[in-house]
Amino acid sequence: MKKLFITLFCVLTFITTQAQKQFEGEWVTDTSSYVTTIIASDYAVLQVFNFSFKFDNYIKETILYQDDYTFTTECYNPRNGYKVIIKYKLKNNKTIICEFSGDFDGIIEFTKKE
Repeated sequence: MKKLFITLFCVLTFITTQAQKQFEGEWVTDTSSYVTTIIASDYAVLQVFNFSFKFDNYIKETILYQDDYTFTTECYNPRNGYKVIIKYKLKNNKTIICEFSGDFDGIIEFTKKE
């Protein structure tokens, strides 16, 4: 029984420590020309930024909060004064659900770019 608990603890620890790494990559949506890039380690989301070749623009997001399965950022575009809070939640390994609040309120799905 003791070995079962130790094995279960090790498996759960490995799964939760790898959770943030799943966010890493480039993410796109049909509703925007921007590509959202997420850089993550095994333990934390390190940086989030957006860029658009169409508008020749780069926007960095500030990470406000993160736990094992979600993280929240603030995004401000100085070109138009647009400011939103975005909560990122992993739907599966190819899809992120983003809940926006602020100058835009809504939910948008992002797909991982291959």
